[in-house]
Amino acid sequence: MNILTKIQQPEGRRLEFKEVPPTNAELARTIVSFANDAGGELFVGIKNNPREITGLPQHQLDTIENRISNIVNDQCTIIVLPEITFIDQKTIGTSISLQPEEAYQFVLRHISQGTEDYKGVYRNDRWEYPLIAIREVIRNAVIHRDYSLTGKDIKIAIFDDKLEITSPGKLLPTVDFNDMDAGQSDVRNKVLAPVFKRLGIIEQWGNGLQLIADDLNAYPEIELAWKEAGIAFRVSFIKKNYQAQLESQLELRHELEHELQHESLFSKTLQIVATKTSATKEIALALGQKNISGYLKKVIGKLLEQQLIEWTIPETPKSSKQQYKITKRGVAFLQLLHKKNE
Repeated sequence: MNILTKIQQPEGRRLEFKEVPPTNAELARTIVSFANDAGGELFVGIKNNPREITGLPQHQLDTIENRISNIVNDQCTIIVLPEITFIDQKTIGTSISLQPEEAYQFVLRHISQGTEDYKGVYRNDRWEYPLIAIREVIRNAVIHRDYSLTGKDIKIAIFDDKLEITSPGKLLPTVDFNDMDAGQSDVRNKVLAPVFKRLGIIEQWGNGLQLIADDLNAYPEIELAWKEAGIAFRVSFIKKNYQAQLESQLELRHELEHELQHESLFSKTLQIVATKTSATKEIALALGQKNISGYLKKVIGKLLEQQLIEWTIPETPKSSKQQYKITKRGVAFLQLLHKKNE
């Protein structure tokens, strides 16, 4: 059900509308009421009489999102994981030569890096989205947009589960996004394209879609989707496993709430292992301990038990070369910890 249909529904025990953000106490009561029932939805920025979308100031979105998350964490006795899907959006309307870089920097400010795996003993950090592919889509949006559509600009929207880039004008009929390996090359704006080539924004004709395809090969968890939305062309980078990751984080909140709420040896040890695969002695030294304490051994045991870390030599647990490395579950826990401290 889309938002226009949703706002025509009557308010009830699972649906509420507010024109402005409610007070902290009102918001906490509403969330707990939803959680004690079968869940619910609260829409902010919806006028009640007549029922219509009034929206919220764009510059206040980050503040409102943080406030909601803080209220849920601090004032709700039960554990609630708020699903705040919209993160931010930006309309790119500056000088044409500056638009690609401005759009790219906007994306970097709103996505994060995380530990994916290890090369040797050191962790391998990478961005949550394929940056080369995103950069090429932004460049294409600026170069190939339809400038005859006045009053329309390039828009970038970032959600919890996807990133969207929308450009005025439909896809050129000679370009097929479903065949990105074909080295396709066509130009809508014959004057603008050579200027971008001289500025270095275009590196080589016909290789943009190939760069996108190659970068996506390194991100099997990201799906590329495109469609013509009205008189615009939209490219979406979608997280395939977002719902599973959300459920995993909710499970971790339930199991490890105490560790999330208190800065402890538990989280400090995990952060050390996340930075670098380490042996017990190395962890102790990083914590400022001259000797390996019995308590540290218990903490490491609990981290293993909770599957937040794992052995590098699982077939020989007592090996003198044994070390510990973080797991994907451990990465998810650190992401929760980071969100709590933001």
